[in-house]
Amino acid sequence: MKVVASSLFVTAAAHSCTGSDDPVITGAVCYHGSAGALGLTENVDVKIRDFASSAGHIDVSGGGIESFTCTNKAMSKSGQDITSDLSDCVPSAITISSLQYCSSDDTIAVTVKDKAVPIPIHATLKKVDCASTQESAMDTMWNSWSSEHATNGAGNREAFEANVQKIIEINREADGFHVAVNKFADMTSEEFSQFKGYKQPKSRDTPTLDLFKYSGAPLPISIDWSAPTMGAVTGVKNQGSCGSCWAFSTVGALEGRAQIAKGGKVVSMSEQQFVDCDTKDYTGEGGDQGCKGGLMDNAFTYAKDADICSEDSYAYKGTDGGSCQASGCTAALKKGEVLGHVDVDATEDALAEAVSHGPVSVAIEADTIFQFYHGGVMGAICGATLDHGVLVVGYGEDSGKKYWKVKNSWGASWGEQGFVRMKKGKGGKGQCGILTGPPSFPQISSSVTV
Repeated sequence: MKVVASSLFVTAAAHSCTGSDDPVITGAVCYHGSAGALGLTENVDVKIRDFASSAGHIDVSGGGIESFTCTNKAMSKSGQDITSDLSDCVPSAITISSLQYCSSDDTIAVTVKDKAVPIPIHATLKKVDCASTQESAMDTMWNSWSSEHATNGAGNREAFEANVQKIIEINREADGFHVAVNKFADMTSEEFSQFKGYKQPKSRDTPTLDLFKYSGAPLPISIDWSAPTMGAVTGVKNQGSCGSCWAFSTVGALEGRAQIAKGGKVVSMSEQQFVDCDTKDYTGEGGDQGCKGGLMDNAFTYAKDADICSEDSYAYKGTDGGSCQASGCTAALKKGEVLGHVDVDATEDALAEAVSHGPVSVAIEADTIFQFYHGGVMGAICGATLDHGVLVVGYGEDSGKKYWKVKNSWGASWGEQGFVRMKKGKGGKGQCGILTGPPSFPQISSSVTV
């Protein structure tokens, strides 16, 4: 079985093992199969060396997520269940919880539990020629990934193999979240950096309306502006390989705050306008630079003095260097409706209160864990060297773990349908520096109709 990366939690279903007759063994018989989850694959091979009167000897080996070899182990069979002591040859990271012979189709059903994946792996092993060579688990993973993501056979196999090992190691240490073999799995960290684009300024000289501090008022237990009943967040978008995360974070905040201020249906606004048109240097540090990076506060300052185009009238191209095409577009926000922006004090309560009023732009360090994040509340150790702009759309708690719900701009196939839940309540600089940007949001006039 090949694991398809777009359905990372789909494994082979637990085999419907039928028939409890004993295998007919006149010589060594071999069985091979594979299964997995999160884009990871484990091969399992079983050789029955000899068998008579419900007892015999077997070899059991695996590879991919974890390699192990057990040779010439005594085994017994009762009904379908095969029992063998493999404790001295199977690593502690994995457990073979079930091994069954299914006489109706002459297969072996295996269930493997591994710390690297959050669910049991069920593999059906079919009879093979003992002298034949089977596809390695890494080949299976690479071929499966390539069929989904590689273009014209391209792809960095060396980086892919290194990243698979990182993913396995991260998952074994992770508490409450998991990473996976995704569309970024063949990229080095240097290559992946093009999918970010936040430029950390040396100083914060863009004019702000105010510094938002926690008022001391009771905070909602949870809030999610992306929920259909709230309607303040557009669908997840994809910046591609343009370093325009700052534009997506800015636009997300404008979209959400405009909907909250004015009501009605949230209007998707143009990131490409900011990439092409927001070029003024407000701080003496070069200003926003399209696909080469930018800063949300600069973009909010630009938005004060411009019509903000709708996405439909100024579509995203994911490239820069083009001339500004905002003239004549359909304005989702008229010039003057964006009054300015407000920075948020670097505390958990201040950010929570700001988010309770609407989406907030934030900057984070999006390191290796972000590259491969797939789901759960991400509470791993990460730095605070800010390099990626995203949008906090809510917060909540899951099984005792408090989190910020964050909208990313890497498409809906990444993470939890394009979102990541980051640990809330860490204090200090916050998870991955989320409190230190500082967070900011635009102030939208409610007196003019969009």
